[in-house]
Amino acid sequence: MQNIPHETAIKAFRKLGFNVELRELQITVLREAEFPFRRLTLPNHSLISQELLEVYLDDLQIDKRTFWTILDQFSVNGQAPSK
Repeated sequence: MQNIPHETAIKAFRKLGFNVELRELQITVLREAEFPFRRLTLPNHSLISQELLEVYLDDLQIDKRTFWTILDQFSVNGQAPSK
């Protein structure tokens, strides 16, 4: 499994309807723009582990294939994250 750049993960969640609600030194809080207004707290590490993202996706009930497809659009140097 591969680590995903923090900003790339945020871009993918934005595509899924989340907005940055709060940025602090150690965390970024994202909030869903529409009901049910789910929240997600990402650590402000330069890279986010794919395992952690999958835990968030399960918790938020977001289809993993949809997320990885969106994430692939933001891949750097043509190296898309693998599922």
